[in-house]
Amino acid sequence: KIKLGTSAVLLNISQHLDTVKNDRVEIVPGMFAEYTYTGLRITTVLGTRLDYHNLFGFQFSPRLHSKVKLTETTDLRLTAGKGWRVPNYMIDNISLLATSKAWMPLSDLKPEISWNVGGSFVQEMKLFKQKASLSLDFYHTQFVNQLIVDREGSEIRFSNETGLSYSNSFQGEFSFNLLKNWDMRFA
Repeated sequence: KIKLGTSAVLLNISQHLDTVKNDRVEIVPGMFAEYTYTGLRITTVLGTRLDYHNLFGFQFSPRLHSKVKLTETTDLRLTAGKGWRVPNYMIDNISLLATSKAWMPLSDLKPEISWNVGGSFVQEMKLFKQKASLSLDFYHTQFVNQLIVDREGSEIRFSNETGLSYSNSFQGEFSFNLLKNWDMRFA
């Protein structure tokens, strides 16, 4: 299966906080393509986007999602791709207004860009003749650029972090159908 499409985003942002202003107009036309392969035990989606941001130029975002059915009750899922967004540092950090600290805006706002990779293992089973499942997920995000918020000083400072910055997350979940229409989950 092949999907092709286009999109367009028009965003007119006007944010003011005391003397800090964050006004901008974003125009982002884009196009995407996606190929889905469905086999007997594997399903793979290979996709890509190409967007043109009026302030930050072309943004290319590839991605891959794959699900392998190892057995009738065991799935392995893998994902990888690039993500990007333009941060709205005022609204993203609105809770910091309660601190009454002065905000020091950044002079050169850049888009946040990251590469993500990860996967999950899902095992379905029967436990006491009831449905149960175990899910283990791990994801790693490597940031190429990330907005950093420094809250520690007498002011709130924003900056672009272009050095090594990453995030790892792991989650395990056990789900058990204890009674009809009543599930228990442990994460």
